[in-house]
Amino acid sequence: MDGHIDFEQIFKTYYTQLYCFARQIINDEQECHDIVSEAYEDVWRNIASIRKETAKAYLYTCVRNKSINRLRHNNTHRQYIEYCKKMTAPYTNSDDLNERLEKERLINEVVETMQPPIGDVLRACFIDRKKYYEIAKEMGISLSLVKKYMTKAIAIIRENIQKKT
Repeated sequence: MDGHIDFEQIFKTYYTQLYCFARQIINDEQECHDIVSEAYEDVWRNIASIRKETAKAYLYTCVRNKSINRLRHNNTHRQYIEYCKKMTAPYTNSDDLNERLEKERLINEVVETMQPPIGDVLRACFIDRKKYYEIAKEMGISLSLVKKYMTKAIAIIRENIQKKT
């Protein structure tokens, strides 16, 4: 392939065949046209190294590889969309969201009524995001006592939520 005339000839000779080949793999007409065009772009970029005898095989290989890559990309994209749907489902379903918000409101209500030291330990853990050993050190109590207060606080929250729901 020594020039533009050969490229035109190959373009005219194989374009329709390559489109039909891509159409067997990909179910979207526009994507098939894009894939075939990309294959011809590859030929144009590598025109100096492609021989006339191997041009057809080169084009078919390009179209096949580009089609497979497009399918892989679309599958990955589809999987990502499904993942996003699953991750955001609790926030988009208004019944679940309302129920969740109501539970959070009840929990906050119960936490506000808790007396020290149980309420202080709970707030330090969940609001300030401190570790049990940090709370024990700051409050000057043992680690086992922090765990005991947390267990008691969670039991109080459960009990109050069960009463109100």
